[in-house]
Amino acid sequence: MARENLTEDQKRENHIKSEQKRRTLIKEGFEDLNELVPELRGGGFSKSAVLIMAADWLEEL
Repeated sequence: MARENLTEDQKRENHIKSEQKRRTLIKEGFEDLNELVPELRGGGFSKSAVLIMAADWLEEL
């Protein structure tokens, strides 16, 4: 079964949608970490700080 070739506009639109989905999933992951890790509740931390604090919290478990 042959696949249709996408136009440049369709390729660009697919890329934009994929990138938006990727960013949304990352954002939701950080939101989950903020809810799960007690020290992160209240927010206001950079993404790198969130990852470091989450790793520290996991090591303490």
